[in-house]
Parts: sequence; structure tokens; C-alpha cells
Amino acid sequence: MLTNESAEIFLLGGELLSETFTVTGPDAEYNLKKYYVDKCILGVTGADADIGCYAAIPTEASLKNLMIDHARESILLVDSSKFDRKAFCVAFPFDKISTVVTDSQIRPDIVEKLTNKGIKVVIA
Repeated sequence: MLTNESAEIFLLGGELLSETFTVTGPDAEYNLKKYYVDKCILGVTGADADIGCYAAIPTEASLKNLMIDHARESILLVDSSKFDRKAFCVAFPFDKISTVVTDSQIRPDIVEKLTNKGIKVVIA
């Protein structure tokens, strides 16, 4: 990506979490508030079709929620094994997500719950 001349990279700053290679914290949130995007594509630690999506670290949950709020469309990339897995805190409810991209092992009842919420489910 760094050698792709058409790619633009913006760094938010903040605390770098070595286990996820993400930045979080007040500095990252402050800087993110300046930007709005068409699409926000994100992952999560766990997901429950009834409750929402989970993050293991509260500052990560807060930043994900803010990212969604600053996007026209939010797309969740989540493999089927993360459904019914909980983590330390709820990051956001599913009603903030427009599309879920997952694998073919997702249970049909989960697909039904998501589509009943108006979420497009893409099996890739």
C-alpha cells in the first residue's frame, strides 16, 4: 500500500495497541472527529445478533462507535466463529451496521436475525 501512489493514508495518532495494531484513546478520537467517510469497514472481537458487537478494550469500543458515527455506511467484516462470542464491553448495537460480510459457516438463525433487523448479509 505504501508504494501505491493512488492510496492516501491518514494516521490518527493516539495509543498504539500492539495486539491489534490499532490506535485508540483521546488523541485518536479527537482527530477522528474531524473526518467523515462514505464507508467504514471494521471488525470486532465478538458479536451477538441480539445484543451487538463486542470489543476487548473499552477505548477500542469507543473509537469503533465514533468511526461508525462518522460514516455514511458501516460494514462489519466478521467470521462466523465470532458470533455468540462475547468480550469485555459492547462496542455498538447492530442497528448501526448496514452490511455484514461473513463466511459460509454462519448459522441460518443468525442470518435471519440480522436480515430481520434490515442488515444486508453477504456470505463471501
